Amino acid sequence: MCNQHSTEHRICIPTIRMMNRVLSITIIASLALLVTSCKSKTAVKTDQDRTLPMFEMSTGPCFGKCPIYHLSIDANGLATLDRKRFFKEVGVYQTQLDNQMMIKVISTIDQVDFLSLPEKLESEIPDLPATTFVHHKDGKAKSVWAKENMPEALRILKNDLELIIRDGDWTVVQLHEQKAEDIDDMEIVYNELIIKMNQGIPLNRWQKKYSDYGLRLLTRLDKDLNVWLYGYNKDSIEPAAMIELLKEDAAVDNVEFNYRLSSNK
Repeated sequence: MCNQHSTEHRICIPTIRMMNRVLSITIIASLALLVTSCKSKTAVKTDQDRTLPMFEMSTGPCFGKCPIYHLSIDANGLATLDRKRFFKEVGVYQTQLDNQMMIKVISTIDQVDFLSLPEKLESEIPDLPATTFVHHKDGKAKSVWAKENMPEALRILKNDLELIIRDGDWTVVQLHEQKAEDIDDMEIVYNELIIKMNQGIPLNRWQKKYSDYGLRLLTRLDKDLNVWLYGYNKDSIEPAAMIELLKEDAAVDNVEFNYRLSSNK
């Protein structure tokens, strides 16, 4: 029923039944909106509660078949490794670092002092793989790109993380499909070392310091860059310990294990 107050304005007064119906619909709609809103807030909270990485390390390609991977470690010690190329099996893997290992990793990260480093450490060797480090702290991320010219603390951190990659108890999360050109197996040769020496070091005299480990020169890899291939007796010392020993030597600029590719096609 509508009362006409003028020809231009009309005010309609609904019946009691119609008002009750409108009120009921409004209450139901409001409750539905409230439930939907609560569900949405719960979902957002879950997304925000996901643990973000504390630290990341990834490698890029080289002119050969260097391993390409991305490693992330969260604050709870969950390490996730994405083996992207040039591994026997490629895919996503995870392992849980124990408290002792986490304390060591965090301590080594703190010694690097990432805020003092430039975002890119320039390199003069184009065919070496680059390593990118990302340190997350206080809601900010600091990225550092480097090759052979890493500061000593950063080199030690990289070596420690590579030991986790090599020796960790990894569980498969998801396997990737291997590319045909990546099927070659790449094997680390633990009794051979690629060593970049500092200039002016007499090699014959220097290597006598490590005669107990059978250190011997195999060949020169690069004359201009002073890079050499050495062999040693890995039964006399653990490979990781040998790497650490040489990295502490002031005559050595850089050292890493040699790699061997064997085709199984």
